[in-house]
Amino acid sequence: MKKYLFIAAVAALSLASCGKSESKAVEAAEAVDPQPEVVLDDDTADEVLPQWSAEKYGKVEELTDDNALRPDTKVSGLTIVDFNATWCVPCKQFAPVFHEAAGKYEGVHFVSADIDKLPATAQAFQIEAVPTVIFIKADGTTMRFVGTEDLLPAAAFDKLINDNF
Repeated sequence: MKKYLFIAAVAALSLASCGKSESKAVEAAEAVDPQPEVVLDDDTADEVLPQWSAEKYGKVEELTDDNALRPDTKVSGLTIVDFNATWCVPCKQFAPVFHEAAGKYEGVHFVSADIDKLPATAQAFQIEAVPTVIFIKADGTTMRFVGTEDLLPAAAFDKLINDNF
């Protein structure tokens, strides 16, 4: 009986979040030096991160530059970063909720970051499991949610956004 309870507990934990497996990309990321602080304000945001323009609000941006975003990056408004992986089942469950929310909240910047494509960014944010969603506020404070327990159903994610927007 204990064996079955243990198996059920392990299965539940694995569905709540996917652990990040070690790879050559992670090893390469560990060799990267920390990046200097990038300060974004309304006047310089398009120069520093052109893909983060105001016209993109309401859409989910796929982060492609592994050096563009760091924990100390200054943002002009609430930015929500979804760290995910293509092989992660809970990430796939959360993705439609994340994209739907991006269409609802015009003043919020939604960013998707694939940890396998952006190992230095994942390391900088100390991502150990996916999905990990980080709320970055204009005042520099952050909130971290690992797994989908606090993010699903969609109403729970909407409440988190409304409470922090």
